[in-house]
Amino acid sequence: AKAVARYIIAYEHQQNRCVRNLRLQVLLYFVQAKYLVSTGDPLFGTPIEAWISGPVVPLVYQEFRIFGGATIPISERTSDIHALRNEDAAIINPMLERCANYPTTYLIGNSRKQKPWRDARSSWETNRITSKAILEYFAEDNASVKAPQ
Repeated sequence: AKAVARYIIAYEHQQNRCVRNLRLQVLLYFVQAKYLVSTGDPLFGTPIEAWISGPVVPLVYQEFRIFGGATIPISERTSDIHALRNEDAAIINPMLERCANYPTTYLIGNSRKQKPWRDARSSWETNRITSKAILEYFAEDNASVKAPQ
C-alpha cells in the first residue's frame, strides 16, 4: 500500500493537485475498488479500516501522519511515479481523475455512506473493510459508477 500511496502522491502532484493524508486515505480506498472490479484482485494487500473519518489504511496513515493536515511534499521518501506497473497505473489513473472533481469532504462522505464502510464500522469484532466487501459492493454497477457519485 505504501508504494501505491507514493504513486498517488506523485501522480496528483504532476497534475498540480495537493494531497493531504486524509485525502490520500480515501483515494486509496477508491483506487482499490476500481482495481478490484477491473481485475478481481486487490491492488494492495494491506488492510483498510473503517475509521470515523472514513476508510483508512493504517500503515499508510502512520507513514504520513507527520505532515498532519498539511500537503504531503514531494520527496524520494513520499513519492514515486514509477512505483506501479504501467498496466496498474492505467487502471487507477481514471479513478484519480474522477476523484479530482470532488473535494475531500465529499469523497469521505460518499465512502461513509457505502455498505463496506458501514458494515465494517458496525462490526463488534473488527473495523476492517475487506476486499471481498469492496468487490461485492462496487461490482454491482461497476466501480466507475459508484466511486464517487
